Amino acid sequence: MKRNRQIILDYLNQHKVNAKASEGESAEAISVHLNIHRSNVSRELNELVREGLLEKRPGRPVRYRLMKKAAGPAERSSFSALIGHDMSLKNSVQYAKAAILYPQSCMRTMIVGPPGSGKSYFAQAMVSFAKEQGVVPAQPIAAIINCEHYAGDEQGLYEALLGEGLEKNPTHVIQIEHIEAMPTSIRTQFLERLNSQGNDSKTLFIGTCDIGAYMHRMSMFYDYFPIVIQLNSYKDKSIAERLLLLQHFFAMEAASMNKELHLNAELLHSFLIYDCAGNVKQLQKDVRIGTAKAFIRELDRDNRAITLTMSDFPEYVRKGLLNYKIYRSELQVLIPEKYKYIFSGVDLPDGMEKELLEQQNENGSIYDIVNRKVSDLRERGVDPSDITMIINADMEAYFKKYQQQLSGQVVDIEELSKIVNEKLIRLTSDFLEEVSEKCKRAFPETVLYGLCLHLHNTVLKGQGNQLPQNAKILDMVQRYPDEYSFATTFAARIEEEYHIQLPLSEVVFITLFLCEDYYANQFSSRPVVLIAMHGDNAAASISMTVNKYLKESIAYGFDLELDRQAPEAYEALKEKMTTINRGEGIVFVYDTESLKSMGEMASEETGIKLEFVEAPISMLAIECGHSCLMSKSLEEFREHFSAPRAAPDYDIPEQNGQTAVKVILTLCKTGQGGAEQMKQYIESELKDPAVIVKAMVVTGRDELLQEFNQIRKEHEVCCIVGTFEPRLYPRVPFVSISQLFETQKTKLRKLLRLNHEDYLKHNGFYEYLSSSLYDVDIKDIRRLLPDVIARLELLIDEDFTQDQTIGLFMHLACSINRSCAKLEPIINQNTAWIHMQFPELFAQVKKEMNVLEKKFRIRFSDDEAATILSYMKRI
Repeated sequence: MKRNRQIILDYLNQHKVNAKASEGESAEAISVHLNIHRSNVSRELNELVREGLLEKRPGRPVRYRLMKKAAGPAERSSFSALIGHDMSLKNSVQYAKAAILYPQSCMRTMIVGPPGSGKSYFAQAMVSFAKEQGVVPAQPIAAIINCEHYAGDEQGLYEALLGEGLEKNPTHVIQIEHIEAMPTSIRTQFLERLNSQGNDSKTLFIGTCDIGAYMHRMSMFYDYFPIVIQLNSYKDKSIAERLLLLQHFFAMEAASMNKELHLNAELLHSFLIYDCAGNVKQLQKDVRIGTAKAFIRELDRDNRAITLTMSDFPEYVRKGLLNYKIYRSELQVLIPEKYKYIFSGVDLPDGMEKELLEQQNENGSIYDIVNRKVSDLRERGVDPSDITMIINADMEAYFKKYQQQLSGQVVDIEELSKIVNEKLIRLTSDFLEEVSEKCKRAFPETVLYGLCLHLHNTVLKGQGNQLPQNAKILDMVQRYPDEYSFATTFAARIEEEYHIQLPLSEVVFITLFLCEDYYANQFSSRPVVLIAMHGDNAAASISMTVNKYLKESIAYGFDLELDRQAPEAYEALKEKMTTINRGEGIVFVYDTESLKSMGEMASEETGIKLEFVEAPISMLAIECGHSCLMSKSLEEFREHFSAPRAAPDYDIPEQNGQTAVKVILTLCKTGQGGAEQMKQYIESELKDPAVIVKAMVVTGRDELLQEFNQIRKEHEVCCIVGTFEPRLYPRVPFVSISQLFETQKTKLRKLLRLNHEDYLKHNGFYEYLSSSLYDVDIKDIRRLLPDVIARLELLIDEDFTQDQTIGLFMHLACSINRSCAKLEPIINQNTAWIHMQFPELFAQVKKEMNVLEKKFRIRFSDDEAATILSYMKRI
């Protein structure tokens, strides 16, 4: 019998009540049509809205309609039927499209992956896409040869591959599966024939090969298959993508049986994290084995619903729970335990229905909560060893519920004192203040209330018990060594004051009260502030001040010690962001660009959204220190310090038209020695008498500007090399000391702009652009683009021609103008192919665009990067 939820969805589907065709239906109308009580209809409708299946339309009465996405080109493509087409298969789909749509002829493609990863299925999707695009006919002549089918029949395989059949008969599609199973003698001849045919064939040629064999013979295949598509294993897919596959297979089995399949969360968890060596093919087989076994078990009962249990599936599926601790957080988000999961074969947006389980009373001590969970797992037939593992992994989640329950009992210290005696409140308060001082961390008041109430029950009512196992205690010691140490000391103090013996489990629970990553996530979803600064305790102190002032735990600190290695610091920052995130992103306050870059990388890796706020207090203080070292009075300090903050674009007079000697300036703030060393290095490597390298020491802003102006009048300043950018004249390129010493010596002249022809110096060129580009300031274009193009030129061996330079300049200027005007970007059909051919250079081009992205507040797409690279490589 269908539930109300499914009846309502079927009704809305049948009557086309969707976002395009209807204004929606009211709860009253649905109630009348379906003869379901209005309150039940309203409840189901609101639940469907929360799940994103329905859209609520404001007005009187409120109306509901199905959510429908606009069908774009990607959805019309056969690739969209592949599970993971927008996840792990995203790049694979791009490469496949590039191979099929390549101008004039399809590019031969090799699909590689571990056994059971879906190579043949992906090849079929490529053929379907080729039909859709008109590359091959709707009914193509196809030759599909599986080399494994010819095991022991070498002559038959020879005839199929090298006989007259493929040579004489026109074939639109050739699909050779398991090329690794091809005997060596046949493979050699086959590849030679491919080589003789060249790449001009109109035939769509697809080969598949197991990843191990391909890697072993990669050099052999590389020249014959320009496009290589690698499919990943089941374990390399995200948990979310594994869930999509699992939903698909269970829905298929439910449809074939015409039954509903009921599963609990633990079974789904096992499937999502078990060792599935045979990949997607094995996953489908394991699902089919278990459902078939349950079907036979229920055959005589004629039930509409079949409940699947762990015992229906192979032992290795159940062993997936051994990995539960690693994935617990992600599993609880995707598959919460409070639901029963139902597959009916109906085409639902998420592949399954959820039915809320009867909720047990969650009041009582932490021990009561855990014991109820143990009983529940036993009733579901979970193995005792698995129960222990699940309880240990979920202990912090149970504790979170317990703390929320305790926090709701009191709202202030006055109410707390009516329940808990003054002595215990004072002991606990002193303890938290001590920890706060030592750890530079503020606690919300709810921690004080919760810890007092918990100890009140444990100390005075004797409700303590020994729950956490040794493995959990060891885990707490390793993850929270400082908090565990504080908790141990406090537990001893409580024992001494009240003359009792506390169980070891109490130390674990006191530790959990102190854990920042616990109480950081007990609040409702909202953004939080992360202050990231260089130093030892600066960020921690500021965040503690913020929290004390606001009386909320909303700010967190991350201190980057100056001697900490970058990889270690990055991992620590990523862990910090993951710990404090409450689901709505982080306001990332930073003091240096290096910390911002680390934040950006961590954001991409974790998916946590960041809003950056610059607070360069460290660099400001360093600049103050430099200025003080250059000053003998506050008047001189003000003179030295004010100019760098404004960073004006000084108008330096042009050269007098004479052929100028080329000059490179080296600058250093800390003394003549550093500038002189850079000068000697450049002179020793260049050995060019036509280039003068002049070392300058910064003694004051005005002196530096005066000397620079004098040099600029008489000579051509190619670039400035130094430990800092003086920003005297932005149109002169700046080379940092790290760039100087990291650049290959063969590219040093290019780095120092000695080979650079200035094709972009004519004013008429910029006047033309100024009259054509309305959404950007041409002064910014003139100031930034020449240096960006010079840095792009450094990425390749040859120098840019005049056509390349001007063409690249015009493209970048127009691209920036188009992005600033919020116009649609230009699509490059060869992006995937260019990315595949030049992966490192592609990434370097994207990196060089950062300065333009920051200045104009835009984002260069992969298509733009591919077009830039095509200018550079003359593709």
